[in-house]
Amino acid sequence: MSPEDTRARAGAGFAAATEAFFASLASTIEQLRAMLPAGAAVDNDAADPAPLGNFALGRIDPARFASLVLRERALDPDASGAMERALATLSGLARQGEQLTSVKLAPGESLHAAVSAALAQVGRAFGAARVAALARSDQYEPARHDRDLERFPFARWNRAERRLAPPLLIELDGADLHAGALAEFLDGQMRFVFVLRGEASPAPLAGLVSPGVFVAQAADAESLERMFAWGGPGLAALVPEPCARFVHDPEGGLQSFERLTLEHLPEQAPAGSVGGISRAQQSAQLRQLQDLAAPVTPAVSAPPAPVAARPSAPDAIAAAPRPATPDEIAAASAATPPTPDPIDKLAAWLLAAADLSDLP
Repeated sequence: MSPEDTRARAGAGFAAATEAFFASLASTIEQLRAMLPAGAAVDNDAADPAPLGNFALGRIDPARFASLVLRERALDPDASGAMERALATLSGLARQGEQLTSVKLAPGESLHAAVSAALAQVGRAFGAARVAALARSDQYEPARHDRDLERFPFARWNRAERRLAPPLLIELDGADLHAGALAEFLDGQMRFVFVLRGEASPAPLAGLVSPGVFVAQAADAESLERMFAWGGPGLAALVPEPCARFVHDPEGGLQSFERLTLEHLPEQAPAGSVGGISRAQQSAQLRQLQDLAAPVTPAVSAPPAPVAARPSAPDAIAAAPRPATPDEIAAASAATPPTPDPIDKLAAWLLAAADLSDLP
């Protein structure tokens, strides 16, 4: 299957989500170019947003950017060099275009390793934004931060970055779809579309059905569009005919049977192992789907417990909560999540600054 055919099968939702990421990338490139001093080594052709079409044009407001987050001052040579390298990184990613969001596995290749490597490449955009922000705020240290321009793995992405990430389109042999290996990446708005080659187990995505994850196995892209309307993580696979077809939509309800729609189950039991997944494991996948789709019979409620007598006044006073000690207050403060790092905020803003309000 050609890359064009693969993308066509992924549907319009995939194309729109990918284009939004590249529009933000183009906006960031222009902002960094505006911040660099005159005479800096800038690749003007690489930063040209024209290859992205009209989507990226007219959405860049350097004046607003400067008024919100930047101090007007001259950059020292180290900071200027760091920003030039960040700009070169972003420009190189923009030039990759669709290749950046496409993963094609050779037969037998590790799905986890391939996806981890692809996300580390996508993450270089976030790493470059952070390097630029650090350089602009006098916090840049080459020994610590330059590595983020080469590789920025998913584990280091913050919440805003995980929501901004583009979807990945993954083409692989059906026998190599061991989707459980991707559980650690199902956060924010990270979404994966699988196009399978050849035989697959009947329900390879069943094990990732959970309340906050959209999961679908479908025969055509129309069934995948709902995933891109969902505001959280998700996986969808275009599967061959013998496989189960289902949609798990987190917005369907509180109970699993309200969220899961079973469209098709194989009529025959698995004939043999597929990609190391035994017949017993394949049968377990199908049983799991059936169990999740089965309506739950409400349990008979137990009679109410007797109401305890109200304590007398002295007892009530004795049972009142005592004030916290200084040590307890200090311990509670230490457990409070830290305030987001301003650099993280700025780096996220850099890539989210494109105005997308007029999108359909």
